Amino acid sequence: MNRFYIDGLIKNALLEDVNNRDISSECLFAADHTSRARFAAKQEGVLCGIEVALRVFELLDESFRAEVFLKDGAALSKGDVIAEVSGRTLALLQGERTALNLLQHMSGIATLTDAYVRRTEGTKAKICDTRKTLPGLRPLQKYAVACGGGKNHRFNLSDAVMLKDNHIDAAGSIAKAVAAARKNGWGIALRDPTPDDDVPTKLEPPRLFRPILALFKAIGIMPGYNEADVSVPFFLFFSIFFAMIVGDAGYGTILLLLTLH
Repeated sequence: MNRFYIDGLIKNALLEDVNNRDISSECLFAADHTSRARFAAKQEGVLCGIEVALRVFELLDESFRAEVFLKDGAALSKGDVIAEVSGRTLALLQGERTALNLLQHMSGIATLTDAYVRRTEGTKAKICDTRKTLPGLRPLQKYAVACGGGKNHRFNLSDAVMLKDNHIDAAGSIAKAVAAARKNGWGIALRDPTPDDDVPTKLEPPRLFRPILALFKAIGIMPGYNEADVSVPFFLFFSIFFAMIVGDAGYGTILLLLTLH
C-alpha cells in the first residue's frame, strides 16, 4: 500500500484521538521513560494490518523498535505472539488505541472473509468485495479482503462499467441501459503486435556501448520490436574495424613519408 496514504491516515487518526497531548500518560511517565510491549492474539482469526499498526509508533517515536513474528495473512490461534515492541512509554500509550483499532478492524475483515472463502471451497463461487467501504479506509479494507483469500472487485467508479438498479431505473429499463452503455462505453484493448505493425523501439544498451546509437541513427538502422538488440556486437565490430583502418592509414603515412624522403 502507498506509504503516503498510510501515513496520512494514521496522522488524521492520531489527531482525532490524541489531539494536543495525552494528559493521563504525561501525569505518570517522564518523556525519556521506556517500555516493552507485545501484540498477542486473543482469539483465532486471520492476521491483517500489523505493519500498519507498527507504523503508528514509528511516526510517534524515532527510537521505536519492533520484532515481528507473524505476517499478514497468517492464521492466528489464541495466545499467539504477533510482535514485540519497545520505545518511549508515552509514544506506546499514545499510539496504542489507533494501532489496535486499525489492526483489529483489518484482521476482523480478513477473518470473516476467510470464513466465507472456506464455506465456498469446492464450488465455483468467489468471494469479492464491493465499494461499500468506510470513507478513507477503502485501500485498507480491500487489502484485508485479499489477506482473507477474497478477490478485489472495483476500487472506484473508473475501473469498469457496472450497471446497477439505479442506472436501470434512471435509463427506463435494463435494455435501454445496456444499449446506452454499449453505444457510449469505451475501453482500452491490449494485444500483441502483428508482424505488419510498425512498433516503435527504444534501445538501452549498457552505458559503455551507447555511442553506437549515434551510428544507428546516422545510417538509419534500428532493430525492430521482434529483433535482437545488436548494439554490443556492432560496437565491438566497428571499434575493431576502425582501429584496423586507422592502423593501416598510419603505416601508409609512414611509408609515404619515407618514399618522399
